Amino acid sequence: MDNTKGYEIWSYPEKMTFTIYLFHVENPDDVLLGERPRLIERGPYVYEIIVEKEILSVNEIRDEITFNIKKTYYYNDEESGELSENDEVVIINMAYLGAINTVT
Repeated sequence: MDNTKGYEIWSYPEKMTFTIYLFHVENPDDVLLGERPRLIERGPYVYEIIVEKEILSVNEIRDEITFNIKKTYYYNDEESGELSENDEVVIINMAYLGAINTVT
């Protein structure tokens, strides 16, 4: 099975790009006091993702492969511009906000 063209294509690691934009809350203390948040969009934060398949077992009789997916993220400094992976970003916890609004 491992010497077929299909297996070779399937088992080859995939490279993908993940781009994310975040909304930073500039006035978190004021938001805690009930004021509206002042949001600033930050981004793009760009990551390269390598997706690999880790073969656990091969069953030639059933023509079956058992495997795990391994994803490795690499921060792309060049594509992210002046942004850093270590930037401090304050975001709104929507689940918490929803729970508070349900209780009150």
